[in-house]
Order: sequence, then C-alpha cells, then structure tokens
Amino acid sequence: MIEFFEVMFRALTGMKLTSSTLIFLLVVFALGWLYGKLTRRVGFIKGFFALVFGIVVYAFLASSNWLIVLIFVAGVLVNHGPFVYGILLWAQSLGDIIYAMRYQQAFEDIRQKEEELEEEIRQRRAEAYREREADSEAQKRWKAEAQQSRGSKKTQGRAGRAGESKNTSGGQKRSSQRQEQEAPKKYSPPGNSLRAKYLSILGLKPGRDYSVTEIKKAYRRKAKETHPDRGGTDADFIEVQKAYEWLLL
Repeated sequence: MIEFFEVMFRALTGMKLTSSTLIFLLVVFALGWLYGKLTRRVGFIKGFFALVFGIVVYAFLASSNWLIVLIFVAGVLVNHGPFVYGILLWAQSLGDIIYAMRYQQAFEDIRQKEEELEEEIRQRRAEAYREREADSEAQKRWKAEAQQSRGSKKTQGRAGRAGESKNTSGGQKRSSQRQEQEAPKKYSPPGNSLRAKYLSILGLKPGRDYSVTEIKKAYRRKAKETHPDRGGTDADFIEVQKAYEWLLL
C-alpha cells in the first residue's frame, strides 16, 4: 500500500515521497503562512518586507512544481482565507470589497456592529414569540374560567337587574359630568424628534418610512465615511452607530 502511494505521488508531482520531501513541503507551507502574515494590515515597514519577500518567492515559485505552488498558496490562505470569506459575506458591492481590503480595521468595526445588532434583533424576536405563546395559553385558561363562571352569574344577574336599573340613570349623569370636566389630552407620538435626528445622521429624509435594508445600507455608507481610519472622528462614528441601533431596535 505504501509503495502504491509512493508511485502515485511521484507520478502526479514528479517528486519522491520521502521524509525530506514532506519536511520541504512543510517549510514551503510555513513560508506561505509567513507571507500571508506580512500582507495583513500592511504598513510601511511590513509592506517593504512583503515586497522583497514576494519578489524572492515569485522567482522561486516560477520554476517550481505545481504542488509546491499549491502548498505555498494554502499557507497564505490560512491567514487570508477567513478574512476574504468574511468580506465576501459582508460586501454588497464591489465598492464594499475595495473598502474592506483598504481599510481592514474599519471593515471589522462596521461588520461587528452589524452582527451585534442582528443578533440582538433575533433574540428580541425569539423573546417576543415566547411571550406571545405564553399569552395565548393564559388567554385560553381565562376563557375557560370565564365560561365556567358565566353560568353561575346568570342566576344572580336576574335577581339584581331590578335594583341596578334604578341606579343606572344616576350613574350615567355622573359619568357625563366627569367627561365634560376632563379636558381632551393632546397626544404626540414619542420619539419623533429623535427619529428625525437619527435619520438625518444617516443621510435619510425625516418623515418617511424606511425598510431595514435601506437603514442598513445608509448606516454602512455613513459608517465608511466617518470611521477614523477613513479620516472621520470617533464622535461622528459613534453617533452613526447610535443612530443605526436606535432605528433598528
């Protein structure tokens, strides 16, 4: 069986399956991992070393076996794979992908806030569903108890109707007097001014209804503009996050 694998490995790669070959491939994988590490959150110094390292690696891989290239790429993807996968899940346009690649910390901050709010919304919906289920069970019990007590009250109601009719007219007069004395209360929907403020922060027009998708799109646009890595301020970025949270929750 071992001889079969050795023959197949040599036929596919042109290399002998030995311990030294496996160690060499492990070193190539480590070099790919190191290069992936250098190319994450690149600064001036890391960028310089990544450029020099990349030139050397390219000269080496250009004349290497396809398996060596594949092992090296696998080492790079260990560092960049989860990051690239997260970008593809998060991005809604090519502009989002370019932004995430250029401003990695800003991308992670914006995505983290979106994930936190989405998780909180799911928890609130689950809690509301459980409350509705509990309320429906309680209503069923109350309905059954009301039906049972209704029969016993019918007999008592017939005996008391004569006395209640005498007091009805006086009660109606007192009720109408109280209603006349009470001034009508003006009701203003709570949070209208705050909603208008937060809509304006996200660049949306107050006085209109927006879907969750529209609010999320506006938040992402403003968050990318106001993030400190893009040239914004911490205060502006926090206000955008507060507006997004208030409008969704």
